[in-house]
Amino acid sequence: MKIVYSFTFLSIPLSIISLLFFIFSGAVQASALEKMTSNTNIFEQRTIYQQAQRAYKTGNLPLYKQLTEQLQTYPLYPYLVSLALNDSLTSLPYFDVDQFLQDNNDTVIGRRVLANWLHVLAEKKHWHDFRSYYQPSLRSTSLHCFYLWSRIKTADRTALKEVAALWNVKQSQPDECDPLFTEWIKEGYLTQDHVWSRYKKAINAKQYSLTRYLEGLANKDKKAYFKAFKTIHSKPAKLSSSDKLLANNNNYSIDIIKHGLTRLQKSKPEDALNIFKFYEEKQFFDNDFKQLFLVRHKKHETRQLSLESINNIANFVPASINPQELATLLLKSVREQDWDFYLSWYEKLGSEEKNSDQWLYWQARALEESQKKSTEKTQRVYQALAKRRSYYGFLAADKLRQAYAMQDKPLNVDNHLLHEVNHIPAIARARELFFVDNIRDARREWRDGSQGFSTLAVQASAKLANEWGWHRKAIEMLGSIKAWDHLTIRFPVMHQDVIEQKAKRFEYPASLIFAIARQESAWQKDATSHANARGLMQLIPSTALDAAKKVGVRHKTSQLYIPEHNILLGSFHVSELLEKYSNNRLPAIAAYNAGQHRVNQWMKKSAGKLPYDVWIETIPFKETRQYVKNVLYYSALYDYRAGNDINLLTALEKNTPL
Repeated sequence: MKIVYSFTFLSIPLSIISLLFFIFSGAVQASALEKMTSNTNIFEQRTIYQQAQRAYKTGNLPLYKQLTEQLQTYPLYPYLVSLALNDSLTSLPYFDVDQFLQDNNDTVIGRRVLANWLHVLAEKKHWHDFRSYYQPSLRSTSLHCFYLWSRIKTADRTALKEVAALWNVKQSQPDECDPLFTEWIKEGYLTQDHVWSRYKKAINAKQYSLTRYLEGLANKDKKAYFKAFKTIHSKPAKLSSSDKLLANNNNYSIDIIKHGLTRLQKSKPEDALNIFKFYEEKQFFDNDFKQLFLVRHKKHETRQLSLESINNIANFVPASINPQELATLLLKSVREQDWDFYLSWYEKLGSEEKNSDQWLYWQARALEESQKKSTEKTQRVYQALAKRRSYYGFLAADKLRQAYAMQDKPLNVDNHLLHEVNHIPAIARARELFFVDNIRDARREWRDGSQGFSTLAVQASAKLANEWGWHRKAIEMLGSIKAWDHLTIRFPVMHQDVIEQKAKRFEYPASLIFAIARQESAWQKDATSHANARGLMQLIPSTALDAAKKVGVRHKTSQLYIPEHNILLGSFHVSELLEKYSNNRLPAIAAYNAGQHRVNQWMKKSAGKLPYDVWIETIPFKETRQYVKNVLYYSALYDYRAGNDINLLTALEKNTPL
């Protein structure tokens, strides 16, 4: 990056000038931890850091300066410096910005200050300076638009050739891009193909305000295609082989037909097939679409046909079944408890799939049920599975009335390696940010610091994170290298007093609360899902509000990020579900994930005719199916960690058909 110097200190407020003079009067910062003296107390520095932050935010600049001066060797010193620097950017302190960026090159806080600086330069229309400072690695759409605009404003109009990729996306772009897009369109770069391409993306992404804007850009002779696409998207049943507009073999009509067929296939597969055949004969489709359409149709048939019909088809085209379809067939046979069918199709699995816990378990169950007695082969399969620590391994151990194979191994890491990882500057900053409760920036620093880690370094980082109490990160790191056997780290006992108290109050095992929290958030207290579920036990605000009213506690949605409050409402919600389903955890756990309404529908359909393991295995939602397995498995592991009796399932759950 080119360094630009401009002495503009006279325009900076005097209080900020003195602060910046103090901040940059020292030598360039090296690794902060390396410069820490042996008698420095990291806990005291942490406290002083938080005091300095508060001093700056309350306008006590002398105290801020005094406290910051004590922290020049503290890992988060750049974060304190950036407070004053960011507030001075509009005065264009080039020298101070250059010094900070040099000292904190390619760090989280360095990139943040650079982004803020670029926004100021853009606002002040200093386009030459903007170009010299801009870095693509910032990955900001707004700044990318400003960068292309800066090139145009500095006589590089070749930038217009790069605008199409920014414009042609499924969502609206930031307002900062508007001048760039206006110039691009004015210069004649926008084509109808651009408009059509973006329209397809936007309508699939349900960005309907954007689609209305794009419809306004359509030429008069193309508007009918946009209208037809919109109609077929909302009402795919209106797709017809007699539509005159779609009789034209052009890209617009073909796109509409493909889109309509894909949507119609979900609701009226036979109608879709007939229309597909009509246009396929006229050679409207490429081979990729034809293959995709037929595969989807075959999957639908697989779900709808009886097992006998599927067997008859397979006698003629056994090679036509791919692994995904085969899995669908095997699950179908499990749900219908057609064990001979399962065994015949199990043999079509590849060697790796045959040895998977899931299909091995159901092979043993099929052998057991089809022969109505425990055979030597059945026992061998169960014995092999029972040696594995997994949901299916525990099911197999229950069949054999054996203890579960825990295979719990402590994580042993060389102390020298622990020291090295702990002293990586970005990891040190991540640690301190975690301890001062700035989790968002802690994650960013961790991501920077852990790139390219070896397996041993990953293990060391997991051990460190666990020791700090950053359990979500420790779990993630071990998961990234498939290190599944370190149960103490992978299943930490968090908020034990609160959870045990609530479990006792609501009269069910604490291991169930531990398991749900571990599955839902991996102990990340500020977790928020796409569905707006929040906190440790991932409660939807409406569910939490209802629970709070029934428990009789004051509640604000923001409190869902407070572990104690979240656990109280979550554990009460679990107790309600257990009461609803007669203390059977299986439908209760499923309802916690998918909602009572869906679970009630599933139970009505199965009509109490399915054994517990069959019911779990054939839950219609894949996510919920895995969720129930995980929570049961995790509950057993938390009982193990607590030294309790370990049972994957209770006697009631095993003996109650669903």
